[in-house]
Amino acid sequence: MPAGPSLPHNPSIRRWQVKANPANYPEQLTEKESGLFWMKVNKAGPWPLQKNCQGKCWTWTAGRVNEGYGRFYLRGGKPLAHRLSYVLRNGSVGDELKIDHLCRNRSCVNPDHLEPVTDAVNTRRGRLPLVAGKSMLARTHCPRGHLLNAPNLRADDVKHGRRGCLSCARARSKYHDFKRRGIILDPDDFRRVSDAFYREIMGPEALETP
Repeated sequence: MPAGPSLPHNPSIRRWQVKANPANYPEQLTEKESGLFWMKVNKAGPWPLQKNCQGKCWTWTAGRVNEGYGRFYLRGGKPLAHRLSYVLRNGSVGDELKIDHLCRNRSCVNPDHLEPVTDAVNTRRGRLPLVAGKSMLARTHCPRGHLLNAPNLRADDVKHGRRGCLSCARARSKYHDFKRRGIILDPDDFRRVSDAFYREIMGPEALETP
């Protein structure tokens, strides 16, 4: 019996990451297949935190791979549920493209929350920014002890889900301005400048301890 297609030998490459087989992602399902697929979907899932998503997440309720993506047994194959959902709505996708979750919910199969992207874009948007974002949201103070709360938050950071200290950002701008004029601030000077901006933003008693 001839051997089937082999998987990459690199153990870090998971089975679901192997090059997508278009035959596993038909643009149409039979009535029975469609019924089996959609009975595994809960369309009353959670609302996504991301503002660029419309509607609730459609949660895959059946089997998933270890990384959290849904998997559907279809015609002898095991296509990823979210990719199949996207293909059923929008047509076939080149196997060089990944289907990215705009909602950051890997169990979601709502095609409105999915976007085909290159592997590089998918990696850049993936788990590392998500973990970093959670860590950033958990911060209450910057390294210099300034409260990370409005109005001491950079507007651009808030827009992108980050929490950056506005006082320290203004101090860095002042530092570079001094540096261009040949004046170098030492760490204590930098702290005094950033604290001055913090009092200006949060009030003159902002850094006073009770």
